[in-house]
Amino acid sequence: MKWSRTLHKNAIFIIMNVMLYAIALNGDTVSKDFAPPPDVKLSLWYRQPAKRWETQALPIGNGSLRGMIFGGVEQEHIQFNEDTVWNGGPDEFGAYQNFGDVYIDFKGHTSKVVRQYRRELDIENAICRVSYKIRKAEYKREYFASYPDNVIVMRFTSSRQKKISIDISIKDAHKGSVTIAGNRIFMAGILSFLDYESQLLVLHE
Repeated sequence: MKWSRTLHKNAIFIIMNVMLYAIALNGDTVSKDFAPPPDVKLSLWYRQPAKRWETQALPIGNGSLRGMIFGGVEQEHIQFNEDTVWNGGPDEFGAYQNFGDVYIDFKGHTSKVVRQYRRELDIENAICRVSYKIRKAEYKREYFASYPDNVIVMRFTSSRQKKISIDISIKDAHKGSVTIAGNRIFMAGILSFLDYESQLLVLHE
């Protein structure tokens, strides 16, 4: 199930909210027109998207909610976790579980036409960024996790209007149900003794 929208402005916010009721509730390549290093002194940065979760995707998050950013050109992949997603009961052995995956397809974006691609983790400000150029448009993606608000925020912008068109889908790691209502995607299920739900909210700026 996908949420699809063509944007008429030049920015979009995507907010993921995770609620746990049991408690309190790809192989992209890039152009040789290389991007310069980021302005932030303390950072990890790369000139290509991640292919592997364990060693290449960039992390955001805190002690509660976390995400791994792959930074693909045609498709962004964000794997997310929450620290109470556990498959054991109160008196039995269990294991920490992946929560799910968000996939964002960017219509018309192909690695063959991308210039100055850069994927970076700003360690000073706890923000992950992806930036690149396609023809005359500059695209930026920013990601961070807020502990007080219990959300992961993703902001996509373009230097030119009407240049961002996306399909969004979310996949549950535990075969829960996925539904759409307006500009929200709901994902809910049961894992051992845990009832869980996440919401993905799209805000068009």
